[in-house]
Amino acid sequence: MIVGRILGWLVLILAIAAEGADLFGFWDTGAYRAHALGEIWNWIDTTSLQLAEAGVSRHISPWLWNSVIIEVLQWPAALTLAALGLVLLWVFRRRERRRRR
Repeated sequence: MIVGRILGWLVLILAIAAEGADLFGFWDTGAYRAHALGEIWNWIDTTSLQLAEAGVSRHISPWLWNSVIIEVLQWPAALTLAALGLVLLWVFRRRERRRRR
């Protein structure tokens, strides 16, 4: 449970960093442009993106990569990461323990 909450907070921090990069670009150029999730993944590690494509296409389904994952990788990074972080925090939230009678 605690690992899920920590992961959720880390993903939210990444979302804030991605939005900071978008806002810095706006401040620098005067035009707002949201970076895509796949674009940021490509900046961080191009090889792992290529390996993920090969692995999914070869071992799972080429349709999954071409139809679903490519679409998700084109979504705005800050919004996608924020949604994922909030979902993780909600799923792994601290619940009250029930008392036995």
